[in-house]
Amino acid sequence: MKGKVFRFFPIYGDGPFELRPEGVHYKIYAYAGFKEGHVHLKSLDFEVFLSGVRAKFDGLMGGGVVGSVLNRILNGIGTTLFHRLEPIFHDPIRDALIKQINKMLEV
Repeated sequence: MKGKVFRFFPIYGDGPFELRPEGVHYKIYAYAGFKEGHVHLKSLDFEVFLSGVRAKFDGLMGGGVVGSVLNRILNGIGTTLFHRLEPIFHDPIRDALIKQINKMLEV
C-alpha cells in the first residue's frame, strides 16, 4: 500500500492484514414473487450493526512503533468509519445481491 491520507499524510506498507468485525448483527428484509414461472426476488434490503472492528496491518509504515500506534488508532475509529462508509456501499451491495440471488433462483 502506498498513498496519502487527507491528501497530505503519507501512508505506506506491505504485508498481511486482518480486518475483523465484532458483535455483528443484521436484519434482512425481502419480498419475493413469481416471474416467468420462477420465484423472483422483487426487493431486498438489510441493516448491519457491529460493536467493533479490529484492524491489524503488519508492516504499516514499516512496522515498529509508528505502525503499532496507527493500528491502535484504526481500532479506535473502526466502528465509526464503518458506519460512515456503509451508506456509500449499501446500494451497490444490495443491487448485486438481488441480481445474484435472482440468477440462482432461475435455475
